[in-house]
Amino acid sequence: MSSSKNQNSPLLSHDGGGGGASSEEPGVGGGVIGKVSAKERILDAAAELFYAGGINSTGVDAIVARSGVAKMTLYKHFESKDLLVAAWLRRSSQLWRGNLEGSLDAISQNPREKLDHVFDVLGKWFGRADFRGCAFINCLAELSDPAHPARVVAAEHRKLVRAYLSRLAWEAGFKEYVMLGEVLGMLADGATVAALAERSPDAAKNAAAVAATILRSAR
Repeated sequence: MSSSKNQNSPLLSHDGGGGGASSEEPGVGGGVIGKVSAKERILDAAAELFYAGGINSTGVDAIVARSGVAKMTLYKHFESKDLLVAAWLRRSSQLWRGNLEGSLDAISQNPREKLDHVFDVLGKWFGRADFRGCAFINCLAELSDPAHPARVVAAEHRKLVRAYLSRLAWEAGFKEYVMLGEVLGMLADGATVAALAERSPDAAKNAAAVAATILRSAR
């Protein structure tokens, strides 16, 4: 992706990822031409528009207008809208996970303490004015075809997030680290949906309390 780790702190912007500032994960801002490549401008515009307005509601023409490239150029880099959506989510996943890990690294180098702070980081994301939920969950809700390339990327992202949480649990000495990664990932999904539905970051506090109870009782 075109953003650095922790660019928009603590995580997520609308690219779920890429450059400027929104909230699907750390950041993207469309419309800046400068020295940014045409491909990156397309991805930045797609990130901003898909995250804010939805995949199905955003047409290629809108992305062309936002990015300032010709439609032929867009199709040169991405043969279809489906592949553009998948590329956006792939970049978003890299940014999202990089920002999560970077935010937790900035808090502590202790894996147990990182687990304790996962929902603090998510809570800051939930409180952003441009928060529109999880780009990957939104994708799964919008696109019904299980073989859609974007759904494949979204499913992979969720596996990678759970694998990271499981790794932290393993490093912290938990024997049931795989289960803990799955459970914490489910809590994160639920808190994200609740935060969007309620327009409140309080879902992170509630999930943190549940997570603390689970971690205290885990082996």
